[in-house]
Amino acid sequence: MGAAAAEADRTLFVGNLETKVTEELLFELFHQAGPVIKVKIPKDKDGKPKQFAFVNFKHEVSVPYAMNLLNGIKLFGRPIKIQFRSENFQRQAVMNSVLRQMSYGGKFGSPHLDQSGFSPSVQSHNHTFNQSSSSQWRQDTPSSQRKVRLNSYPYVMDRHYSREQR
Repeated sequence: MGAAAAEADRTLFVGNLETKVTEELLFELFHQAGPVIKVKIPKDKDGKPKQFAFVNFKHEVSVPYAMNLLNGIKLFGRPIKIQFRSENFQRQAVMNSVLRQMSYGGKFGSPHLDQSGFSPSVQSHNHTFNQSSSSQWRQDTPSSQRKVRLNSYPYVMDRHYSREQR
């Protein structure tokens, strides 16, 4: 894979931009998904910014994460539309999704996700700890069989360091 193809795999197409959106704003927004190398909003022949941009990430893994995290977010009242720039990367992502669905047998790829893509709320389980049985064991077990760790610390208490002693 050449350098241009690798860069394309690390780049997202961002469409439906309001004219007030700047490269700096997109840089800060997409930086939430991973380190951004460059943001480019092309200009038309009159020098006006077009309604789309390209966001180039440092790492490939940031691309699908940014797409899931930020697609549809509104900037100046307009929902942005995010797509993979590279057809190769898009094809790879689709294949990974299909393989994931086949391995889990579920429609959405993970047995722990509901249709919205969010994990279901954690149900609390009542686990009771019978304290009397625990204390009973301590009473029945001679102290010689128990590990005694009186005054044991993960560090030595006698040493005190300051700037002068280093």
